[in-house]
Amino acid sequence: TILLISIFYFIFGGRTYFHASDYAKLIQVNEEQFTSDVKTVDVDTLPIVDKAYGEKLGSLKLGEYPGIGSEFAIGAYSDIIYQNKQYLVAPLEYRGLFKWLNNKTDGTPGYIMIDKVTAETTLVNLKENSGEGLRFTPSAFFDQDLVRHTYLNGGYRYQLEQMFFEIDDSGHPYYVLQYSLPTIFINGGRDIVTIAVLDAIDGEVTFYEPSEVPDWIESVYPSELLLTQLSYWGSLQDGWLNCVFTQRGVLRPSNGKRTIMNDGQLYYFTGLTSAGSDESTVGFVYMNTRTKDTLLFQFSGATENAAMKKALTLLPQNNISTSFPIPINVSDTPTYFIAIKGDDGRILRYVFMSV
Repeated sequence: TILLISIFYFIFGGRTYFHASDYAKLIQVNEEQFTSDVKTVDVDTLPIVDKAYGEKLGSLKLGEYPGIGSEFAIGAYSDIIYQNKQYLVAPLEYRGLFKWLNNKTDGTPGYIMIDKVTAETTLVNLKENSGEGLRFTPSAFFDQDLVRHTYLNGGYRYQLEQMFFEIDDSGHPYYVLQYSLPTIFINGGRDIVTIAVLDAIDGEVTFYEPSEVPDWIESVYPSELLLTQLSYWGSLQDGWLNCVFTQRGVLRPSNGKRTIMNDGQLYYFTGLTSAGSDESTVGFVYMNTRTKDTLLFQFSGATENAAMKKALTLLPQNNISTSFPIPINVSDTPTYFIAIKGDDGRILRYVFMSV
C-alpha cells in the first residue's frame, strides 16, 4: 500500500491541482502604463521582417550561391540585437550525413543575417574570411552533434528546453542552450536553471546562471516556457477549482506571439483575453527574453486575431495573409502594426490600426 501511494504521489504530486498557487507564482507579472513604458514609435525603425518573410529572404540569398546551397541548408532563425539593431540570424546546416562527412573538418560556411528594419540580407561566409566554419551544429553527427557534445560536457544534469543560434558583438557564432529543472515538488513547474553557451567553431562549452549570461545573449528564456507560465498565472490565481469550473477572473494568452524590441531589449509579446472571449483583449503582456521580467499593460480593445481579420478586409484580393501584429505607441495611442502579404510572401501593404 505504501509503495502504491508513493508511486501515485510521485506521478501526480507535482500537478497543478495540488500546487495551483505555486504554479501561479512561476512568473511575476507587474502592471505598467503602456504610454509611459513603451517608447513612442519611430516609423523608420519599425521591423518589417517576421520569421516567415525572413525565411523567404534567406532562401533567395542562398540561391545566389549555388555552390553553397547544394551542400548546406538554412537552419532556424533567432531574434537578436546586434550593434543596437534588430536582426534575424540563422546558421547554415548540413544537408545530411554525406555532406557532413565531406565538410566536417572545416564546418559549414557561416550564417545568414537579416536586418529586420531594412530587410537587407547577408550571407556571412566565415570559411572564406578566416578558413573556419561552424563545426558544432544540430545537423552534425557523432562528436560534433551539438546536443550530444553539450550533454557530454555537463548538460546531462538538466533537461534541454530549447536552443538558439546567436552571434556576439564581433559576429562570432555560438549556440545558446536553455536547460531546466523542476521547481515544484519533484516533477513539476520546470524553469530555466542554467544556460550553456557553445562556441560553434571550436566546441568550447561554458555554463552560466540565467542572471549571469554575457551581455550579448538575448535567448535566456524560451517563449513556449514563458507562455506556459503566463497561462498558469492567468488561470490559477484563485485556485485550480476556479480555473476549471467558475473561471472567475481567469485570463489566457492569445494564440500567437511576436518578438519585439523596446528600449534596447527584446520581449515576447502576446495579448490577454478573458476566458470565453475571442474578440476582445484585456491588455498586452511583454516578457523579457533575457530576464523574464513580465509587464502587463491593461486596456480593452480588439485582439490580435480580430485585428488581423480586419486588416484582410482592406485589400480586395484573394490569397493574402497578415503578419502577427506588433504593438506600437503612436501619439500615446496603443496601435497594431500589421503587414499584409501576398501568397508569394511579398509585403503588399502596411496597416496601422488602433487597438
